[in-house]
Amino acid sequence: MIRGADAYRDSINLAIRTAQTGGRLVTIGLQPTCAATGFGYIRVAEREGEAYPVEEFVEKPTLVRAEEYLASGRYYWNLSMFAWRASAFLDELQRVAPRHYEGLLGVRAASGAGVGSVSWA
Repeated sequence: MIRGADAYRDSINLAIRTAQTGGRLVTIGLQPTCAATGFGYIRVAEREGEAYPVEEFVEKPTLVRAEEYLASGRYYWNLSMFAWRASAFLDELQRVAPRHYEGLLGVRAASGAGVGSVSWA
């Protein structure tokens, strides 16, 4: 259930704007309301404009660690919701995982890029 539908829509729209105008890979996090161990967490840096740069992703912490994250105010629950331009994703993939990038180019070549609903721009 999504409570606060307007705030949710605003977050989605901000993610899209940030991805489109800044060429960034964007993720959406949720302000934690308790020290939950069933979520991954996103640690953020100081706010830049309307968004926060991500410093680190942390998978499901212990309760002690989750309590520290909650108290710090620098962590959000990772919702695994993303926005980015395909070109920005491909640039980052080439930088951090060149073998996967090359494999993806092979898939592109085999698919007849641009055919049907496939878009690589």
